[in-house]
Amino acid sequence: MSKFKRCCLGFIAIIVLLTIVSGCGGGKSSKNSEKKVPEYVCDVEGIGKVKGAVASNVGIAVYAIEEKNTIGDQFFQEQAQGKFVIVSLVVSNGQKDAITVDANSFKLVTSDGVEYSHSTDAQTAIAMSRGGKLDSFLRQINPGMVVSVTIPFDIPKNKNLSDLKLEAHGGFAGDKVLLPLAVQKVN
Repeated sequence: MSKFKRCCLGFIAIIVLLTIVSGCGGGKSSKNSEKKVPEYVCDVEGIGKVKGAVASNVGIAVYAIEEKNTIGDQFFQEQAQGKFVIVSLVVSNGQKDAITVDANSFKLVTSDGVEYSHSTDAQTAIAMSRGGKLDSFLRQINPGMVVSVTIPFDIPKNKNLSDLKLEAHGGFAGDKVLLPLAVQKVN
């Protein structure tokens, strides 16, 4: 075989090998190859149907958002360092066994990577004003069940809510999904 033919065959082999490697996911994913997050719709009493997303077979949707400077009742109050953003969610377990939902499964994030964790102090004030009921602390949800959880965040006063997204995990160790920080009603 001539030197020219060997070079051509070697070149073709390299092209084929690169094609196979890139087809097997060897490269970084681009926006076009990101997998689409399944949509989740839930009918919330008094609100109507709201839309969210599914992560690890767990449906998550925002049904209310409230801003406050103080949380609690006359006996136990907490003052925000900035402002409290209270996010009310429905969580639906579509897995085959129980999952654990905790406030640590949720964050508010900005497009440039700043993360705001839940406020433990505000969570405690909410629980005390509800007779000690913590709805977002290591809560176990059985398969097929839908529950409501309230997650308070303490963020800077000047932070615009439209600049934030809700990062949620499908259960304690499930996949994460980003949701708009907005109630997405379905007509």
